[in-house]
Amino acid sequence: MYEADCTHSEAKRRFDILEFLLLPERNIERFRYHLKCPSCGGVAFYRKKSSDGKDACFGSRYHKKGCKAENSSRHFTIDVANAIEVDKAIKKSDELILSFDSSEAGESSSNKLKINKVVSEYATSGTATKTSPSSKSTIPSKFTLDRILSSLIRGNNLTESNVTIRIGDFPYKAKNLFVNFKDAQPENLSESPKPKMFWGTISSANEDVSWLNPQECKNMGIPISKFSSKLIEKYSINDRWDLHGAAIILFGKCYWNRDKTRKIIEVWDNDINKLYLSVATT
Repeated sequence: MYEADCTHSEAKRRFDILEFLLLPERNIERFRYHLKCPSCGGVAFYRKKSSDGKDACFGSRYHKKGCKAENSSRHFTIDVANAIEVDKAIKKSDELILSFDSSEAGESSSNKLKINKVVSEYATSGTATKTSPSSKSTIPSKFTLDRILSSLIRGNNLTESNVTIRIGDFPYKAKNLFVNFKDAQPENLSESPKPKMFWGTISSANEDVSWLNPQECKNMGIPISKFSSKLIEKYSINDRWDLHGAAIILFGKCYWNRDKTRKIIEVWDNDINKLYLSVATT
C-alpha cells in the first residue's frame, strides 16, 4: 500500500510512504503501531527498506472483504482459496486433523486452476459451496498450518467453531484452541500451561532475529533463539525487516516473564515445525 491512516493521538492523518519516511525515527517507531488501511480500516503495518533492495511500504493482512487494497495483495488469492477449503471441511466434518509436517505445506496453493476456481466462486457468491448436515463426512480432513493461518486471517469461522481439531492423539475444540495474540492469557509456568495455537502478525524482530514482537500486543514477545538460524534459512529472511507484517501461527504456551511485565509465547518444544510464517508482500 502506498498510503496508510495513522490513528495516533499526535498524528491523526493519512501518510503516504514518502511522507512517513521523512519523519524522525522516534516518531516512526511510535506511529507504526497505529496504522490502518485507508480503504477498509484494517490493521496495517510499516516495513522499512530492506538490505536486499525491497522498498519501504505499508501493508495489511487484515483487509476486509471487498477492500480494493486487498485484491491487489499477492496473498489474497491463496489466502481466500485456503480459507474456503477449511470452511468447507468444517461444514462437512465434526473433526479436522492438524499436521505439523512442513513437507505437506503449500499443497493446496500449488494447483493454480483449483485456486482460480475457488476464488471465482467466492467472488461470485461471497461464500463457499453450501453443505447440508446430512452430507457430513466421517473421514476428517487434514490441514497444515499454512491453510489454518489463512482461515484465521480471513475470518472467524474457526475461532467460533465447535469442530474438534486433532493434533496427534489429543483432541481440542477449535474455539478453545485458536487464540489471537491480543486475547492471549498467561498461565502459571509452574503449573504446566496448556498448549494453544496462537496467531497474528509480527510488528518487529530484534537485531539478531532471536525475538519476535507481535503487532496485536505490545507487551508480548516470542523467543526463537533456539531455532532462529533454521527459521532464517527456511523462510529466506535477508533482513529482520523482512519479518515485519508477516502473519504467524504457532503451537505453544503463554506465560509471564519473571517480573510479570511481559507475556511470553514460547513455541512448544522449541520445534520450528510447530510454527508457520507467511512473510508479507505488497
